[in-house]
Amino acid sequence: RRMTEGLGDFDDLSGATVIIGYHTERTPRMIKDIFSGRDGDKDIVILADQKNVLIPDDVRFVFSERLDHEEALLRSATRQADKVLIYTETDSQTFNICLAVREINSAATVAAFFMDRKTAIRAEKFAGIDAIVSTSAEMLVRAVQDPGSGSVLMALTAAGHKSTLYSDILTGINNMSSDDTREAISKHGGTMVAVSKDNEPPTFSPFPKNLEPGMTVFYIAQIRFEKAVWSDILGMNQKECLP
Repeated sequence: RRMTEGLGDFDDLSGATVIIGYHTERTPRMIKDIFSGRDGDKDIVILADQKNVLIPDDVRFVFSERLDHEEALLRSATRQADKVLIYTETDSQTFNICLAVREINSAATVAAFFMDRKTAIRAEKFAGIDAIVSTSAEMLVRAVQDPGSGSVLMALTAAGHKSTLYSDILTGINNMSSDDTREAISKHGGTMVAVSKDNEPPTFSPFPKNLEPGMTVFYIAQIRFEKAVWSDILGMNQKECLP
C-alpha cells in the first residue's frame, strides 16, 4: 500500500532513471521513449506532486507535495541516479529542482524542460544540466517555409520511430578521422549529423578533420549502436570505445 501511494523509499537504488514531475499525456510518452531508446534504463522512478498517476507496473512511483525537497529526491533514487529528467508546470519550479538535484548528485546526466530561454541558460550555467527549450515558434516557421519539416523534426526526437537521433560519447580514441568515421557509420546504416565537445554547441558538416576523446557524435539510425558496432566503426585497435 505504501508503494502504490507513493510512500516508498528507493534511496538505495543505484543507476536509476528518475522523472521529476508528471503530466497525464507527456509522461507516459516519455516512459515509452525511454524504453524504446534502448539505453539501459531498467529502473525508472517517477517523482510527482499528485497521486493520480497512470504508469506501467514496472515503474516505481514516489509522491511528494514538494518536488525540490531533499527527502523526496532521496526517496526517488535521485542520489545515485544515472539520469534525471525534469518536466514541471513552471520554469521557476524546474529551476529550483535542478539546483536541488545537483546538491545530492553531481554525476548524473540531468535534462530539464523550460519555456523561457534565459531561464534555461541560467540553469545550464548554475546547475550544469542539459536544458531543453520550447521550440514551438521555430517549428511553426520551419513547417510553413519547408512543408513537412515539422513532422520530420518530431519523428527524429521520438525513439519509437523507425529512424531516430542518437548520441554517443567517444573515449579511448586517438584523433580518428571524421571522414572515415562518417563512412563507417554509414556502412552500419546510420548517418552522422553533428559532433560536439565539452558541452559546446554541436558542429554540423563540414566536421572537424579529426574526432578527439570525449567528443559526442550525433547520428540518425534505426537503433542505438551497441558497443560492438562502435568498436567496428572506430577500428579494431580502438578497444576502449564506450558509447
